Amino acid sequence: MPGLVRGVPAASDRGVTMRKFLLCLALIGLIVFALGGTASAKGPSLKSLAKTVAALQKQVGSLSSQLRSARATIASQGQTITTVTSKLSADETTIASQGTKLSNAASLLAIAPYVSLNMNTVNGIKGPNVFFSGTNVHIVDGSGYTDDNMGNGGTLTGLGNLIVGYDEQGQDAFADPTTTTGSHNIICGFDNSFSSYGSFVAGWDNSISGSCSSVTGGIWNAASGSQSSVGGGEGNKASGIDAAVSGGQGSTASGEFSSVSGGSLNKATNEAASVTGGANNTASGQDASISGGGGSSTGLTESSAYGWAAGIHSGAPTVPIYEAH
Repeated sequence: MPGLVRGVPAASDRGVTMRKFLLCLALIGLIVFALGGTASAKGPSLKSLAKTVAALQKQVGSLSSQLRSARATIASQGQTITTVTSKLSADETTIASQGTKLSNAASLLAIAPYVSLNMNTVNGIKGPNVFFSGTNVHIVDGSGYTDDNMGNGGTLTGLGNLIVGYDEQGQDAFADPTTTTGSHNIICGFDNSFSSYGSFVAGWDNSISGSCSSVTGGIWNAASGSQSSVGGGEGNKASGIDAAVSGGQGSTASGEFSSVSGGSLNKATNEAASVTGGANNTASGQDASISGGGGSSTGLTESSAYGWAAGIHSGAPTVPIYEAH
């Protein structure tokens, strides 16, 4: 191209470039001046900004400390709330218990008009004496049944018994193991056992295991048949249903409806059989009866139905002096 030497710009071109360069410098200067002037006139200085930053950092530190303190307070208050809640729960339980006691106390107050106390001797009986007047007294085990509903799978509770005295156990070295699992019985004496319901036992080392049975006295007696009874004596047993031994020693009424009125070592073993007295006699026939007699080792035997015998024998005990059929 004209006016150019290869690789070197023309003089006119160099002038244009220089003017552009100077113009750029001037613009940069103006911009710097403008920025500097604006900062000086309107913006904070670096020193002021540093102070502001330091103040903010201090505030942040203070707020952080307050936050930590608040968190600790919250944790402490949470523990306090837990403790108070637990105490409230315990107080509620106590209040409920006190409410029950108050209800029971109200029931006792309702009983008061029917109960009286006399500290003096009454009819020769030393005081204090407690009287129930104008009311019925019930002793129950809470099952709702005298027999604890045993007919439908119920189990005796061992409660609802009236024990007069202590029924001390172990008073007799020859006593059988004592059973005291029955319900709704009356017990009076020592070493007595009761394992059924609706029965009465008194005396020493006696036992009632038949329902609605009774032993009213004596020692080592047992009523094991339902509705059976022993009136007293020693070592007597009523094991038949509705059987009875009135007294004596070592006698047994094992037949249903059978009875032994007294004597020693007598037996009524069949239905409605009876022995009135004597010793070692056995009424084994249905409705058979022996009125007395017998012997010290071997007595009379009446095995015929509706038979009757009485008398004293020393050599032929099975053939009574008096016999009727």
